[in-house]
Amino acid sequence: MDTVKYFPNLVCKGILLSRVEKMLLIVFSEELVYTIRMGFFFFEWVGLILPLWLFRLIFVIIQEMESGELQSKGCQKGKS
Repeated sequence: MDTVKYFPNLVCKGILLSRVEKMLLIVFSEELVYTIRMGFFFFEWVGLILPLWLFRLIFVIIQEMESGELQSKGCQKGKS
């Protein structure tokens, strides 16, 4: 298999990925399998940090929106 030369097998996941690659190679070309493997490699490292940061950002935005709504309601109550 030519895809093996692109990446050494990753410890435990490498075995699973190589099995998935064998199935994909039957259906798709090697370039697509290589791209999918690059995606796995990318999300293995960046995907662990990025979702946590993104969820934190979304949580902070929602929190600020809720507090902003509460403050605006409080201001309206204070004026009336």
